[in-house]
Amino acid sequence: MEKELCGSIVKPAVDRVNAVNQVKQLGTNTINTVKDLGMATVNKTLETSYGQYVVEKMDDVLTMSEDYLDKYLPDSEEEAEGTEMDNLSKEGVLDEFSVENSVTRVSHLTTKVRRRMYKRAVKDLKNVQMRSLESLAKLNFTVDLVKSYDEIPSWVLSQTKEKLSYLQETLHFVTETVIAAPLQFLGRSTKENDEIEME
Repeated sequence: MEKELCGSIVKPAVDRVNAVNQVKQLGTNTINTVKDLGMATVNKTLETSYGQYVVEKMDDVLTMSEDYLDKYLPDSEEEAEGTEMDNLSKEGVLDEFSVENSVTRVSHLTTKVRRRMYKRAVKDLKNVQMRSLESLAKLNFTVDLVKSYDEIPSWVLSQTKEKLSYLQETLHFVTETVIAAPLQFLGRSTKENDEIEME
């Protein structure tokens, strides 16, 4: 009796799980079918002269974009030796026209832009930090110089010193936080990009 009662309670739950699995499998099969059909249609279109023309022009735009990127955001010393994608394109492996090639190049280009923009932002932020620290040091010197006069009340000087100390701590915290963590407004992290490029 207990087995029958337990079976009557568990059976509806098992049936629901099986139904969810069937729906999931049906959805996955449908998505794969649509994807395969889409790729077949795109590849068939690319075989036409118009398709080849579009891919050729898209390749020209990507090449021009890469040239402008190298001109206006030159790479750093550690990037100078080139990535695997750069080496493949120099060897002529990526010269054949295909959608996968274009998508890979676009992905590579956005990764390169994001990496260079981040490095430029960090460099600029370090310069701002250095100039701010120099300004704070000058202000500190001025406060020490003014402190030598007897006419200024001591509470004004102590309050000024406290605010100066607070500014230094805040500046240090902000710059270290931004430099230590990738900038979120620049997009995905490098790890996510590597996973996408691997696919």
